[in-house]
Amino acid sequence: MTALAIINKKQGLHLAGGNKTLAGELLGTFMAQLPQALACICPPKDRGELEALRKHVHKQLGIACYCGIPRLQQALKALEKSLESKEMAKIKTTISAVLAEGDELLAEFSRMGYQ
Repeated sequence: MTALAIINKKQGLHLAGGNKTLAGELLGTFMAQLPQALACICPPKDRGELEALRKHVHKQLGIACYCGIPRLQQALKALEKSLESKEMAKIKTTISAVLAEGDELLAEFSRMGYQ
């Protein structure tokens, strides 16, 4: 099995219909809001507002589907599924995975010189 890339430029370009400018804009826009989006994950969980968290995660997943960021997309899918199950142990584990993947993505984005 091949490991997923943190940022898959080829996939992002494909998702943008081959438009390199659009692919860059989609990724850039997602990355600009990512730190705030990650910060918004824990408070609803801590307050027991799982439906609000599910909606937030669903929105982020929808955006991520167009950016060529397969590892974070996979982590968000897992979190969305765990929120549907309402199993707190799974939710905590998948939140940790999303936060870790988000941090990795931010670091990779910076390393690749997108900023």
